Amino acid sequence: MLNVLIRRIIPHGKDGEVLDIIAELRGKAAYAKGYLSSEIMSNVENDREYVSMTKWINAASWIAGEESESFRELQKKLDILGCETKYELFRYPSLCE
Repeated sequence: MLNVLIRRIIPHGKDGEVLDIIAELRGKAAYAKGYLSSEIMSNVENDREYVSMTKWINAASWIAGEESESFRELQKKLDILGCETKYELFRYPSLCE
């Protein structure tokens, strides 16, 4: 399983627009092959930062979702709004090695 931590810094005055796009991204992800779940949180120490944790069956599923045309179009809208986006990939350690 792969966990993808997505950090987004939202420009002042763009909260509504950005959150609408994030909701659309989550809605489309729900239909992506290999998608398991996601949640979104705001940073207690920085109210401009939102963090999403998405879970995927494997890295290939995440990559296919991220490279899809609909994902790229929505991410481009976030970029145009000045939303800074960073991705961090995590997996559970293998205890059998």
